[in-house]
Amino acid sequence: MDRAMPRQVRNRILAEHAVLRTALDELEALLDAAAIGGADLGRRLRRHGAEFFAEFSAHLDVEDAALVSALRKVEDGDRMASRLAREHREQRESIRELLGQLEDEAQPIAEIAHELRAFVNSVRIDMENEETTMLREGLLP
Repeated sequence: MDRAMPRQVRNRILAEHAVLRTALDELEALLDAAAIGGADLGRRLRRHGAEFFAEFSAHLDVEDAALVSALRKVEDGDRMASRLAREHREQRESIRELLGQLEDEAQPIAEIAHELRAFVNSVRIDMENEETTMLREGLLP
């Protein structure tokens, strides 16, 4: 993917964002259900959260491999690429922390749900910001 044309990079990442939004919707539905309670919902939330993190981590890898290189070819691209790299480092750190919580069966599901919801909200905001800055129409030729 790192040799793809910038427009192909943009299209792929936008398509992945659409898929991630669906996964976020599903995770939020589980978070809403888990707030009501139930051991089975707690197990499902832990499993689904871990699956989402794997999917999201793979997306970050694609952005690192393709978008960073595409951004470096446009005006002000170095600044955007550096910002993207910093955001990805922070997101990976959050994922590591949240995965630790998900794996800790002693961790109350309500606390995990609170942290997961905050992460979900931050991912939604991040994707929107990427789409209006780094992936805006016409930036990547």
